[in-house]
Amino acid sequence: MKRFLLLAWLCLAPLAARADDASFTVSPVAVDVTAESAAAAKEQAIAQAQRDAFDTVLARMTIPEDRAALPQLTDDDISGFVQNFEVISEKTSPVRYVGSLTVRFSQAAVLTFLREHAVSLIKTRSQPMLILPVFWQDGRLMLWEDENPWREAWDQVSGSGTELMPVVVPLGDIADVAGMSAEKAISGDNDIIRKMADRYHAGGDAVVAIAVASGPQDDPLARLAMQIIRMAPGGDVAVRNLDVLRSANEDDAALMAKATAAVLRELRLAWKAETAVEPIAPRDIDVMALVSSLADWQALEKVLQQEPRIGKIVTVAFGAGYVRGSLTVTGNIEKLQQALVAQGYLLTLGENGYEIRKP
Repeated sequence: MKRFLLLAWLCLAPLAARADDASFTVSPVAVDVTAESAAAAKEQAIAQAQRDAFDTVLARMTIPEDRAALPQLTDDDISGFVQNFEVISEKTSPVRYVGSLTVRFSQAAVLTFLREHAVSLIKTRSQPMLILPVFWQDGRLMLWEDENPWREAWDQVSGSGTELMPVVVPLGDIADVAGMSAEKAISGDNDIIRKMADRYHAGGDAVVAIAVASGPQDDPLARLAMQIIRMAPGGDVAVRNLDVLRSANEDDAALMAKATAAVLRELRLAWKAETAVEPIAPRDIDVMALVSSLADWQALEKVLQQEPRIGKIVTVAFGAGYVRGSLTVTGNIEKLQQALVAQGYLLTLGENGYEIRKP
């Protein structure tokens, strides 16, 4: 009887609506607007905050080429995508409004807009990416040292909770120092680096970000020559070189922050290009999920519901160790497989259709 009730619940319960998540929320959004009156300044500031926040959401979820092809939207158009907003802080004068806002967008409205314009999109949040910031200056290689300004800059972005591609930087505690050195990091030993990634539950790529102070003797940080070594869990390696120059009146901390942003931009562009969903006609595939408990199935179902390549989820049978059904899939199957790997699942094709399971 219990098994029958469980089967009935799985088959007949309505598919839960996909909840709006942090990917569609932007906070804080700073605004500073002057107009003919305080009321007009606030109205314009709210419109500006919504536009800035919408641009941020699009930048998270799409690739630059697709964004450039989107139509220009009015303030009223963008307001139609807003689920709600709240004021974090504000100051007003007779003609000025200065504030900080949180803006939340309707997930359904934004995704519909992007799909109507055939935009490749990224909705799946990747597993955290480990960053090992190695710094070289005056013949000295540094990783955990307190005087490593490169690691200090990366500490400021570690553990991002709102990006689709979060990054994590090790704490540099006793265990980290014992298990990893700057020399080991730049050696590219994937086994050693994966152990460090596992310690921080960083299941995504591991990146050794090497920054070399390459400026003249009187200002070594006038130029940072950077090499980004990106290692996938399976062992594939990609290398990218970047240069960042110090701007006029830019101090060391600002230079390091600019260099960190440049590396993150390159990493996110590469990740988005790999995970973007192509606008391909949807089709149904038969799937058997290999799970050991109801809790395991619910965890997998949540991942499937949040995956933009998957539309309708149909459950037709529940048995000991499996759930059988079908998925309506849009886009390239290989890209779906990559996205599920990033969430800790394998999608493989067998004799009787596709199977989904933990590695």
